[in-house]
Amino acid sequence: MRRFAGFAVLTLMATAALADDAPRPDYSRETLLSFTREVLRQREAERVEIEFGAIDVYKFGTHVKLLWLPFLSPLPGTKLNQTANLPDPFALTNTRIAGSMPYMDDKQQSAVNREIRRVLRMDKKRAKIKVTTD
Repeated sequence: MRRFAGFAVLTLMATAALADDAPRPDYSRETLLSFTREVLRQREAERVEIEFGAIDVYKFGTHVKLLWLPFLSPLPGTKLNQTANLPDPFALTNTRIAGSMPYMDDKQQSAVNREIRRVLRMDKKRAKIKVTTD
């Protein structure tokens, strides 16, 4: 019985603490007219401005800018038809990605081969050190 009484007291205290103290809505004439004035003020701010290459729309408290000229085309690598490709991080900086060597004629190719052979010969001539432990 004591437990039940304690539980009842705690429940009553909790409901009193959690009671909704929100103010009642005010439906007076002055409050309703102030609301209508605010709506009319927003309606006056709603407008559509047409500029060269863009249309600005101010409606419902938002600002939307529609760009419609072809010189406003997307940036490189951001076109919608390229969704199947991986994005190119170097597209905006015009950086070339390292790939295979460029085309070389026979004279350049022979010079490159000669340099490769020279480097390989230097590698063979390098002193070999043997370490022995006692």
